[in-house]
Amino acid sequence: DLAETKAWVEQGGPRWALFLPDVRLIGTREELRTAFESGRLVALVLARPGAPAEAESMVADPRAEFERRYVLLTRDSMEPVLEAWPQLIP
Repeated sequence: DLAETKAWVEQGGPRWALFLPDVRLIGTREELRTAFESGRLVALVLARPGAPAEAESMVADPRAEFERRYVLLTRDSMEPVLEAWPQLIP
């Protein structure tokens, strides 16, 4: 549970960007929102619902490939992303 981890709770501690995390470790949507608003959490990269299988060929453009497979969640994108894919954060 991140809420009990010193590096997560101390003022002036590190800022976090997490790749494919188990979002349950962060907590509820409200706790996630608070982490973004405090600056503690900078970004989450989550698997895009309906993304192609890993074995499927990649496209030539790296940015397009990222957008096919992942969703970038930030303080500014949180609400629109979760409106489109509410299942990302239970």
